[in-house]
Amino acid sequence: MRHWYLSLSFFEATRWRRNRAGPQAQGLRIQPHPDPAEVIPMSKRKDRIVRLIEFDARARVAALANSYPHTRPEEREEIMAGIQFERWLADTCAFCLEKD
Repeated sequence: MRHWYLSLSFFEATRWRRNRAGPQAQGLRIQPHPDPAEVIPMSKRKDRIVRLIEFDARARVAALANSYPHTRPEEREEIMAGIQFERWLADTCAFCLEKD
């Protein structure tokens, strides 16, 4: 009969050996299970994620717009494309949040 650990690759075997030692031996912290009262519903999590994406996109639009006057003329088309894309992303996220 073939033993199961003989079929492991070297990477899997070292990972298995490390995991056998437990999370404290790996330097990991054990976090307690969250209290059900503190759990955020999935719809609110999605809204938060979409708001973060919108916020980051608007920040990138501002950064690209600030760098536009200082760039070489051959790079300005790329910056304008980036601004248009980030603006579209932010507007789409805002539209999704309004829809709900």
